[in-house]
Amino acid sequence: MRASKLRDMTDAELATEELELRRALFNLRLKKAIGQLEKPHQVTETKRDLARVMTIRDQRRREEAVDRPRKSAASRKKRKRS
Repeated sequence: MRASKLRDMTDAELATEELELRRALFNLRLKKAIGQLEKPHQVTETKRDLARVMTIRDQRRREEAVDRPRKSAASRKKRKRS
């Protein structure tokens, strides 16, 4: 799957896609272990697609973290000590 297509998806769609890819990868590994996998390259392609989805989700989380204001060190130190 193309990264540009993944970037157009919402966060919920990306989460669903990640879950589907994880399940597909599990099934491919299982077939490989029992010798029923006809197209071994599918394992590699699925791993790469999963990595793309995870990368885009991580990038979005990091962008949100940058946009969100952080507590300053001074506000954290104002807690009363007993």
